[in-house]
Amino acid sequence: MFNGDFEHGGRFYGGWWIGLPSEFRKYIEIGRKHTVEVDFSAHHIRILYAKAGKRPPLDPYQIEDCPYSRDVLKQVFLILINASGRESTIKACSQKGIKDAETILEFLVKHHQPISDYFHSGMGLVLQREDSELAEEVMLRMGDRGAVVLPVHDSFIVRASFEDELYEVMEEVFSKRYGIPPAMKAKRTVLDSKKVQVGEDDLTVSKPVNPDLSELIKDLEKYSISRKIFGEKCI
Repeated sequence: MFNGDFEHGGRFYGGWWIGLPSEFRKYIEIGRKHTVEVDFSAHHIRILYAKAGKRPPLDPYQIEDCPYSRDVLKQVFLILINASGRESTIKACSQKGIKDAETILEFLVKHHQPISDYFHSGMGLVLQREDSELAEEVMLRMGDRGAVVLPVHDSFIVRASFEDELYEVMEEVFSKRYGIPPAMKAKRTVLDSKKVQVGEDDLTVSKPVNPDLSELIKDLEKYSISRKIFGEKCI
């Protein structure tokens, strides 16, 4: 989906799994097999450091002596590179219920001085265009290996048996384009530990389970998702 022209936006939309709350994506199966979701961590901020010719911090959203959470810093940073100016940045933070926006901005600007040229630049949609190109290449390469890939912007869901290959492809695609390795992390299918009797000894094994999701959701309207998403054909 593009935004204004073909140089802005361009992310893949339409798949039912994209609108699924992240806590439920771990129950997705592909071909009745359990899955893993691997994502590019701190994706946009690492791309900006690469463009500036600098090495990014190990975790760009962890700032020493900063009292604000990683999630809050990430939210404000994304606003910072999307907004057109300081006032619009603070206004957008306020609309999202983020307090102390000016103080948080000071932490971010000081900590990420090497990429300050991109602040208040409206760069976010340009970065979405670039990460959509990365996503396309990842999916095409994995498709050549016989894998079904479900994209979620900067993360990818595949059968667990393809996890190592997905890591390999994601690293190759990112490193080739930006000259630095990506940061990645995986979210695996929930495993339910079951205790079974084997001979005379007790043995604890991990057994993958897909509980009835309807039991986990008390109010579907909270998520604005149709009940059919949780049908047998989708999970």
